[in-house]
Amino acid sequence: MNWPNLYGLIVTATGWRPAEIDAMSLCDVLDLLAYWSDNPPVHVILAARYLKRDGRQAGRRHEPLADERGNEAAFDQLGGLMGRAQPMAPYAAQLLDQADAMLRMKKS
Repeated sequence: MNWPNLYGLIVTATGWRPAEIDAMSLCDVLDLLAYWSDNPPVHVILAARYLKRDGRQAGRRHEPLADERGNEAAFDQLGGLMGRAQPMAPYAAQLLDQADAMLRMKKS
């Protein structure tokens, strides 16, 4: 399990402190991930849109260490529990359109 990424996701999406996350049960975390599979946090949507480059995974800063390789399979299994990606919520599409317009204005 890639704990830093899981904690980072929860902290970024909720603003909770690590101690609050530590107090959660695994069932609570899985429920939260299931909810996010239908309603992804805005930062996840924006990262998917703007941070993937050259087919690399967004946010990956290093090759996995030897002890992380087994964890990637566990994390992939956890991701499988979230189900297939659903269409974006209408507000998310509007947010992406606004972000695109801002990016075009910045470039010109």
